[in-house]
Formats: sequence, C-alpha cells, structure tokens
Amino acid sequence: MAHKKKKKRPKKKFSENDYADVLKEKVPVTAHELLRMIDRINPTGEDIGSEKAFERYKIKTQLQSLLIRRFHESLMVEQPDPENPRVVGFRLGHFDIDACHTLIDELDEDARSWVQRQIDEALIDNPCESTK
Repeated sequence: MAHKKKKKRPKKKFSENDYADVLKEKVPVTAHELLRMIDRINPTGEDIGSEKAFERYKIKTQLQSLLIRRFHESLMVEQPDPENPRVVGFRLGHFDIDACHTLIDELDEDARSWVQRQIDEALIDNPCESTK
C-alpha cells in the first residue's frame, strides 16, 4: 500500500492583534503554539530596523514569560553560554523545539524568579556545574 505524502502546512503569520490577544490571555494557546509564536516574532537574524527589532524582542520576552507562567512544569532551562550566565534558553519537554534565548533580567518578575530558582536548584543538584 502506497503512503500518501503529507502536505506541509504553510507557516501561519501572526498579526500584532494575535500577539496582543495571547498576551492578554484572551485567546487560549497550547505550549506548542506559544513556542511557534515566540519563534516567529524573534527578530534575530532579520534585517529590520532597530526600533522594530526592539519592539519584537519585547514581545518575544513577554511571550516567554507567559510560556513560563502557563507551562513551567514542562519546561527545561538551559544556560548555553558559560561566559554569560544571564542568557537562558527554554526547551519544552518532549519537543525538540526551543523557545529562543533571552536575558533573565528581561523576563517578567515572576518568570525571572522561576528561572533563577531552576538554575539555583540545578547547581545544588550538580555542584560541579558551578565550577565550569
């Protein structure tokens, strides 16, 4: 029996209203949908003006804070650069999708606190990690 090839869905474009509605929690989203939104708004590597990039980084960080608030039980915190421990990334449990990197200090206060707690607990559980 021949298998039908799955058609790839076109990547959904999100409007400013979509981001605003999600951030105001007017529209429910899954963790996976939120990750896609974070990926789409991330201006890294795009040739856009600094003002537009600043605004998009701000929205990205707000979405990341929302991701932490809503789905923290499924998130893993990563510190990809030992030289810059204030940069963190997030990965959703069983998906090979990350939620981009950010500076801890850019997150909302509650999200920042949760991230710092994860880092502190990891250092307690793996004390050799703090000497790397």
